[in-house]
Amino acid sequence: MIPFLRSETNLKEINTESPLATCFKDICQQVEPIVLTITNSGSENGDSREQEIVDILESEHGFIKLGVADLLVLEAKRKTRLG
Repeated sequence: MIPFLRSETNLKEINTESPLATCFKDICQQVEPIVLTITNSGSENGDSREQEIVDILESEHGFIKLGVADLLVLEAKRKTRLG
């Protein structure tokens, strides 16, 4: 999906290996809408940390969680180039 977004949109990429505060500052400097991909680090507490980040983004910053699989189904139904 990333190659498609790079070629078809004005994709902005943020280095998420920086501290969370730095990442969020970089994100807020971009033009909306913002799409974040939150992935599990694979560590022992990766699942809970991933959910914690999503919860904070939703509750404190007004983000909305969108499931990629659900979005792809909708794109297929709409018969878009992505779907």
